[in-house]
Amino acid sequence: MEEKLREAKTKMLKGELADLTFTDEMKQRVLASSYGKRQKLYFGKKIIPSLISAALVMLFFAGMYEFVIIPNLGGSQHGPTGDVGSEEGVPDGQEQPDPQPDGQEAILPDDTEHEADLPDTNDGLPASEDGGSVETDDIGTVIEEPETDTVQPEPEKPDVMAMTKKFRDEIKSLFHLDRFTPEPEYKAKHAATKEEFFRPLEKMADPKFFDYLLYRFLKETSDGVYLQPQDGPLYFEEDQPYETQKLADTKYQMIQRLDTDMYGPNYTITVTVNYIGGKWIITDIHMDY
Repeated sequence: MEEKLREAKTKMLKGELADLTFTDEMKQRVLASSYGKRQKLYFGKKIIPSLISAALVMLFFAGMYEFVIIPNLGGSQHGPTGDVGSEEGVPDGQEQPDPQPDGQEAILPDDTEHEADLPDTNDGLPASEDGGSVETDDIGTVIEEPETDTVQPEPEKPDVMAMTKKFRDEIKSLFHLDRFTPEPEYKAKHAATKEEFFRPLEKMADPKFFDYLLYRFLKETSDGVYLQPQDGPLYFEEDQPYETQKLADTKYQMIQRLDTDMYGPNYTITVTVNYIGGKWIITDIHMDY
């Protein structure tokens, strides 16, 4: 059977293709068809790998931007480093918690139960001068507040004449005869040196000028000090004109010029006072004749 079919096919081909001529046009079509298939095959082999490589590069840079660059810039709203508790991270079936106001933290139920047991973090901190506690930071470090410079008010103008009069009265009381033994000795009863004798005056005057103004009225020996009678240590008239000059906020000077029979027509007394230790004291007394 197969042999008969083979013979019939051969006769048919010989009959139909007996006059077939393979022309140049047919050759060109065959070549064109073959070249087109090669071009399509070459195009597929060349372009497809390039497209795949480009897609992989794009995926790589997209991953770098998503998981490395954005978290480092602080925009951690995407990827695995996104904020926990955002709407995207809430499991199905759970409600999104209400956001807290700025500057407040959410209070968990367990926190309120144990709040009374927490130790007082202010215990042991030094107290400020006004009775409050010193401020601390979040880790308990004491923050010292800077001291503010306090401006001292200007002291009131002193009454230099009244101070000079009081100083003279104190000197007179020191030289009262009851403080010395009877004549002819006139030895001081309660002082062994000149410094000790005039010490009561130091509460109102600087002892630096006692040497030339007062020490000449005493004679100091190995067994004590003795009175040397002389004219008074300073002379002024409180009912006569005088002038008070301001040399500084804490320094004033009183000047009185007198025409006297004892000291002549050009007698001048100058008293200087300074504000020291919260009070006015006499720092110098000078007399010109």
